[in-house]
Amino acid sequence: MPNGPTNREQQSPTQEQWIRLYELAAQVKEMAPWEWMMEDQVFGVQHPDTGELGFVSVMGNLGEHLAIALYLGAEGLYGLFTMEECEEEDIAWVLYTIPQLQLSFGNRDCVDTRERKLMDALNLKFRGRQSWPKFRSFQPGCLPWYLEASEAGFLLVALEQLLDVAPRLLHDDGFLEMEDEETFLVRVGSHQNGDVLWEDREMRVAPPEIVLRALWDSELLNKLAALPRVGNRLEVDFFLMPTPIQESQALRPYLPHCLFIVEQESGLIMGQDMLDPFPSLNNMREKAPLRFADILVRLEVLPEVLYVRAGWFADFLAALFRDVPCNVIPSKRLRSLDTAKEEFIGFLSGGSF
Repeated sequence: MPNGPTNREQQSPTQEQWIRLYELAAQVKEMAPWEWMMEDQVFGVQHPDTGELGFVSVMGNLGEHLAIALYLGAEGLYGLFTMEECEEEDIAWVLYTIPQLQLSFGNRDCVDTRERKLMDALNLKFRGRQSWPKFRSFQPGCLPWYLEASEAGFLLVALEQLLDVAPRLLHDDGFLEMEDEETFLVRVGSHQNGDVLWEDREMRVAPPEIVLRALWDSELLNKLAALPRVGNRLEVDFFLMPTPIQESQALRPYLPHCLFIVEQESGLIMGQDMLDPFPSLNNMREKAPLRFADILVRLEVLPEVLYVRAGWFADFLAALFRDVPCNVIPSKRLRSLDTAKEEFIGFLSGGSF
């Protein structure tokens, strides 16, 4: 499977994979593991062919959203934990950064024409509330999209292991409890004599170490240092846009991120730039400081103070302006920017200033 979001055409699952996925979906729906499993009762699955790790979480204990998620790698696992702890206004941002595959059950109107055609071709019938299976891939920075063949293969392996683990948890609710918070039960499969044999293992999975290295351009930085200094103050944010971009019907739609700069006193938009999440969110973030510097060079001014909301971006800009007379101050409250941002998004959504 791809390591980050991609905007290439995908290889669709085979008919055999679809048949097996729908068979497993029916078995999961009949078992209804959400009746006794909580979302934070997570277990791992190691793909027997690739060695890739995924972590299964069951949603629906309150009966609202029935779903099985396979969080991909340590990034997906700890992304889940981050989402559980974050403030409500930050959930949307965090959700779109977590790599995962998902099987959900909804009403008939939750599946689209493409899925109905597939169900008809496989002669599948579903009736009733929350009975229609829906398979989706979540890649960081992108909208939920159809499964690729490699993703389908991993998800069906995970669903098979859920059918093994869930009944055991019903009879022993401490089955998944480990000695520390970084150790998890992982189902590990190995090929032996033409079969895949599965066993339980305890595996330590540490939080991913994410190292961001801002990309610098010495010529651009020299131009930045030579800019005339003015006494104004700018508010800066780097946020997820709510309007998706899809370059063609065959490609995965993504949510651009907006670098947004507003003059504090006047509320005027001084600059904005859109960045896509390819080849990864981290790569996008590493490019952001240079894009910011380029905007200032085009404006031909160096502000006295920058108030920056995103903590990681404030750190990057502090490094960028280390030898430049401009103060970088992290700040959650950006009143002028938030007012301009609301008008800007409204305009792009079809409204007007």
